[in-house]
Amino acid sequence: MWEFSTDKIEDDVIDVYEMSSFIVSQLAPYTYNIRKAIESFNLEATLSVALWITSDESKSTPAIGFDNNVIAFLHEVGATIDVDTYIV
Repeated sequence: MWEFSTDKIEDDVIDVYEMSSFIVSQLAPYTYNIRKAIESFNLEATLSVALWITSDESKSTPAIGFDNNVIAFLHEVGATIDVDTYIV
């Protein structure tokens, strides 16, 4: 398995839009190579998001979503999206 990550982010406001845009901006120059590798080696690509959400109502909940560039990139390489949420 190959992984490209933002690492763990702990902040007052977690913005999945921003994080996924950052990841895609780093990978976009390699779109063709990523797509060809997926096709050639029969691989699967997934944008995975794991969120640990506090039950403390005074804390902000994460902004979860994906902008058009992220969706277009994922479509181009044939990737899926997986969002896991955990209440702590």
